[in-house]
Amino acid sequence: MEDTGYTMKDGRHWFVDGWKLFTKSPLMLILGTVIWILLEVLLALLPVIGEILDALIFPVMYGGFLYAIREVDEQRKMKISHFFQGFIDSAKLKPLLILGLLMVFFEIIEAGLIVTLGPFTALILAAPLGLLVISALLYSVPQVMFSDSKPVDAIKSSYYNCGRHISAMITVYLFLILFALLSVVTIGLAMILIIPVTFCALYISYKAIYR
Repeated sequence: MEDTGYTMKDGRHWFVDGWKLFTKSPLMLILGTVIWILLEVLLALLPVIGEILDALIFPVMYGGFLYAIREVDEQRKMKISHFFQGFIDSAKLKPLLILGLLMVFFEIIEAGLIVTLGPFTALILAAPLGLLVISALLYSVPQVMFSDSKPVDAIKSSYYNCGRHISAMITVYLFLILFALLSVVTIGLAMILIIPVTFCALYISYKAIYR
């Protein structure tokens, strides 16, 4: 695999191209996003266990979303079932759930910090750990979804490529922070666009790095 050394400018182009990819099937991608949000709302009704389940299945849903996006990218018709491909494909479900344990671990640590130190201090202390978890999942999930990569190997590869293309990844992280702030300002309404566009951009970046 050639070391292309992607830059901050490349990171910006991933989001530009992600938007273009999103516009190829916006209604279906928005529908998939709404379904995911509704699922999270339902899980939120279950005290404690709902949060754990939500964290555990995040890689499964993320993988399904990327699968649906690939269908559009490769000029095939997207179906609602594609968003749940991580659940449908039994060979992918177990390794994706193993990746989900990272999210569960982070949620437990964050909850413990909030209880002992308060929300503001917990946010500051949990941020570095959150960044590590995000970096682990960014490319480990598509590797598991689109190849036969094992969870641990996929995580190592994701960390390696995030580090190898650190300039581009800084841009990606800045976009994620910006989108998180935008979501807060719009009381979550912007998530209907932010989620699918972001995942399209991440799919584009995955293709660029792992081509």
